Amino acid sequence: MQKQSDTNFNLQDYLSRYTGHTKIARCSHIAINATDEQLSRNAFKECIQLLKNTSNSSMYQNLMEKAQEKYDAETFPIDVEWIMECESRSKSAHGRLDESLKKFKMAGVKENVRLAHNQLAEILIDEGNLSGANKAYQLNKDYVGASEHTIEYTTRAMVCAMDAGNWSSAISAAVKLRHLSSLDPSSSSSSSSSSPSSSSSSSSSSSSSTTTVSTNVKTLQAAAAATQGIVEMERGNYRSAANWFIQTGSSLNGGGGHTSSTSNFNSDIVTLEDVALYGALCALATYERNELDSAVLRDSNFRDVLEGFPHIRQMIAAFHESKYAFGFQCVSSYKVRCSVDLHASKHYERLTNEIRSRVILQYFNPYLSVSLRVMADALATSVDDLEMECARLINEDKLLARIDSNDKILKSKETDQRTVTFQKVMSTGDMFMKNMHSQLLSLSLTQHDFVHRTRGVGRGLENSGRNRGSGFGMSKQDGDYSEF
Repeated sequence: MQKQSDTNFNLQDYLSRYTGHTKIARCSHIAINATDEQLSRNAFKECIQLLKNTSNSSMYQNLMEKAQEKYDAETFPIDVEWIMECESRSKSAHGRLDESLKKFKMAGVKENVRLAHNQLAEILIDEGNLSGANKAYQLNKDYVGASEHTIEYTTRAMVCAMDAGNWSSAISAAVKLRHLSSLDPSSSSSSSSSSPSSSSSSSSSSSSSTTTVSTNVKTLQAAAAATQGIVEMERGNYRSAANWFIQTGSSLNGGGGHTSSTSNFNSDIVTLEDVALYGALCALATYERNELDSAVLRDSNFRDVLEGFPHIRQMIAAFHESKYAFGFQCVSSYKVRCSVDLHASKHYERLTNEIRSRVILQYFNPYLSVSLRVMADALATSVDDLEMECARLINEDKLLARIDSNDKILKSKETDQRTVTFQKVMSTGDMFMKNMHSQLLSLSLTQHDFVHRTRGVGRGLENSGRNRGSGFGMSKQDGDYSEF
């Protein structure tokens, strides 16, 4: 696998996989953070053209300011006329829509109000006001006529929350969407219209309808799982993120969802290749070797995803088969791809460090001593870097070993088994003596009827205390009976 560099990164091919706001956000991220000057310039120019097809004047101005800071004002001049035209166009669009909303609400037609709210949200998204668009979608909860409408605005609200980086709202929408997709009413309608006199054509129609419903449910659940995976990765919960990405499955590609937002989720937020890459890196950083086989490579959902991206499957299989040099070569080949990625760029270095630490522990586990030179060759790294990594793991108490810097040997710490066994025996004896003292004390108290009864127990205890009278002193204070 050849290592990709900034110079041969195909910007147009990368951006063609995405649509909507995320396409602009990813292009802006590349323009600002790319280390290659030519790639950065091309990304700035491409992002400017994308923004001029919208009404997002605020993001345009911010992008132009950053482009002028990074390069010069002559190369990237601000188009003031377009900004004024954009603001005027947005103002008139809001005015027309406000008038329509008032008329629809006065007429009491819920469907028209719902469609007007969707139109308002689309205008706000076009302007870059993602939080306002999310609120506009949420207004539809009082105007839905069917559960399909609820699924529609929930999915669109989830996409808005993801674009805005509002992880809490995105998680809430994803959880709600998973619940709604399991209660899809179209599943009942597909089976309700069957009678003994139905023709063969109607039965085939019902069968195809049922298949479509099943595909729709899988698409919705895949979109929700991908959302939760990205949020968990952004929060640094890599194992949980890996679990969600693995659950996503190939259904994310679409298959005729309920709305345009559900069917286009594969391009609105994340692609199936992104899911495969995110899931692979998170799994390699957090899963054990046996889990890579059972929970990743053999998982029915993720296996279908990996079939479309064999290079990612080879990377996972390399670590599972202890082919660490080839595995790290595969991971490094995605460095440029991850560095320009909107989500993975913040986590690639940490994930690779976690993968390397886990591999070192797995490699050293069966040995008492290992040559750092041999180990460095097996892990495709230098001896000095490996020594520093092992020292860090030792300081963090993750690796129980010592480093012989002179001979470049990593030695396992020798433990005195006799001392350890003696300490375990003494600890067990102390615990036995403590339990025995407790039991003897309990038996002695029971033998001498030494008890204490709390206030307000009742008359039954009062009578029993008077009958027993003779051996112990009794005191009565406001219903409190005590025996001494």
